[in-house]
Amino acid sequence: MTLEVLREEYQAARIGPRIWGLVYEMTGRIARSYPPAVYNDGAMWSDDSVEDLAQQVVLDRLLGEAQLEYIFDQAMSMESWRRLMTFQIRRTLSHRRRKTVVDRLLARVRKLAQTDPFRLHAAGRSIWISHREREVSLVDLDDSRITYVADSVRHIPQLIASPRSSRASMIYTTADLRSLLELVVEEVGAVSERDLARILEVLLTSWLPTFLQTPERDFSSDEPTPEEMAEDAEMGTAIRAFADGLSDTERWILLGKSQGIADGEIAARLGRSRPWVAERKHRVLDRLGTELGSWFDEDRRLLAMESLLGLISAALEDTTE
Repeated sequence: MTLEVLREEYQAARIGPRIWGLVYEMTGRIARSYPPAVYNDGAMWSDDSVEDLAQQVVLDRLLGEAQLEYIFDQAMSMESWRRLMTFQIRRTLSHRRRKTVVDRLLARVRKLAQTDPFRLHAAGRSIWISHREREVSLVDLDDSRITYVADSVRHIPQLIASPRSSRASMIYTTADLRSLLELVVEEVGAVSERDLARILEVLLTSWLPTFLQTPERDFSSDEPTPEEMAEDAEMGTAIRAFADGLSDTERWILLGKSQGIADGEIAARLGRSRPWVAERKHRVLDRLGTELGSWFDEDRRLLAMESLLGLISAALEDTTE
């Protein structure tokens, strides 16, 4: 199969049997490395579920977002075509995870909303959350308001789990989730569960780390060689040792830095001054570069950051509720 043959099919039929066959084959190989409990509603990966996912890739990404056109515009070889397609498949899987995560967060919010100072109540077909002591109007939020409210709580750090982990991350500690709900209710008066889900979707869109982020070309669609597997294992050992040696303060600083949270916001969380946090941020980033810098090359940058932030988040989950 050559890129020229695929391009001719694309120009003639958009998605013909050759392109669909490659999308289906790649989707199956990639999906089966992701835990089904998180990415396939708990059912084991099967030919039917892989086909459903491949159709979602086609409808949501390749056609719905015109990514197929982008792929053919950018690809210079079959290897680059596969890399770009791999990225779209992983984006689709990431979106599936976000939907599952939002459902879990809403379940936790319902419990919080039944405690002071919140009030949980039904109106028509909607569930609403408001302040217990205030009378407010029940108004659905438009898209611009959803974005504004999400931005107002973006300083609350999110705990991150590796995309390939079967462990369901909390995303927010209970204290942070309560703070998020308090800020949302303070801002809008009353929020429906549906609008809160939309706010959480916006917040989780940038769930991957934002510093040292990997461009699309670093996504590989090839099976790892034994040498690469050995290097990945060595990298994992080094990252675990580094993560284990961090204090909780350093973990919160790195987590906040990965999400672009200002030093002042991190300082408020830790009960310290902004200069104190800035100094320790520089120290821990210097250590990161010294002890793990060799693992943040072009090929492993994203995997290394996902692994490190996943370990940091798991440690923080164990020390907070």
